[in-house]
Amino acid sequence: MSKILQWLLDLLYPRKCVLCTGLLEKDRVYLCDKCRKDTEKVKGKIHRGSFFTHCISVYYYEKDVSSAVKRLKFGGKAHYALCFGALIAERLAEEGTTCEAVTWVPVSAARKRARGYDQAYLIAKAVAECMGLPLLKSLKKIRHNPPQAREKDSASRRANVLNAYASVNPDAIRGKKLLLVDDVITSGATLSECCRILKMAGAESLYCATFAAARE
Repeated sequence: MSKILQWLLDLLYPRKCVLCTGLLEKDRVYLCDKCRKDTEKVKGKIHRGSFFTHCISVYYYEKDVSSAVKRLKFGGKAHYALCFGALIAERLAEEGTTCEAVTWVPVSAARKRARGYDQAYLIAKAVAECMGLPLLKSLKKIRHNPPQAREKDSASRRANVLNAYASVNPDAIRGKKLLLVDDVITSGATLSECCRILKMAGAESLYCATFAAARE
């Protein structure tokens, strides 16, 4: 891309911080200096759920972070997935989490039609590209259950996702160490149910990664 074309694009479509939506400095990508410095990161590994070893998350699901996730999911900001995926890959490297392939928590067909895309797939694709790993489709959603955000306790969240997913292409994941990607971890019910299905399909071990995590 020529410098003139890039200048015109920046003029017509100025780049904005994914979190605060303020204009980005010329040499910054995705996040402004203030958000990168001040947004609280999730430290260490999250142990919240079953059938997976741990979950790595970047930021807590609050304030500008929760707004950014909602813009990705409901506001048509599909390009945010590139930022989310790159930041997840950074955190995985910091924590030393390794795997053989990347997969994702799929949305239902109805939700994908309404949004125009599957945000977890886009995030996982970015993670896989950053880490130089294959991206495998391993799950499909077979029950269009209500959003987990409507469920107020852990028991109802587990019941809400029970048997909502099924494995696909089990030969591709059998015996593999997989990274399962989603946008947010709250109680861990969705990740646990997906990992249960993947374990039954033959995955050797499972790790999870999300852009955001609700505080316990």
